[in-house]
Amino acid sequence: MPGLLLRDGRPWRAGGPADLLLRDGVVAKIGPGLGPGDADVLDLGGRLVLPGLVEAHCHLDKTLFGGPWRPHSAGPARSVCSSWS
Repeated sequence: MPGLLLRDGRPWRAGGPADLLLRDGVVAKIGPGLGPGDADVLDLGGRLVLPGLVEAHCHLDKTLFGGPWRPHSAGPARSVCSSWS
């Protein structure tokens, strides 16, 4: 498999335009002006490159999408009623 060079993309959180070299389905290199070698080339024209959106289980109050973890501070969401027992 020759690989794929994504030219002139904007990797999420990378701070600027860069090329991404993919080999065997994995990002092998990220940087400006990468040589294609034997890889096929796809020009992204400055488009945003995001990681695969495949997270199957996510607690939105805990992930903060890459930020530091913060404990839940909203208090209890429900209380136990003694008449239900």
